[in-house]
Amino acid sequence: MEEREVDIIDILNVLNWGEVVHDPGENADMKFKIIGEDLEGEPLCVVIILLEQDSLLGITVHG
Repeated sequence: MEEREVDIIDILNVLNWGEVVHDPGENADMKFKIIGEDLEGEPLCVVIILLEQDSLLGITVHG
């Protein structure tokens, strides 16, 4: 995250307002890509895996 100058507020913005895209890769039933913008309006993509009903694991973020 530091390397890409992304912080948790940017990620939360994408998770709250971005578009969810199902990623048909490995763990396809639980892996999702969320495409949106950071707080400055720059494109940001967050890839997550749903672990349980109330938890997720962030895999990567990129612009």
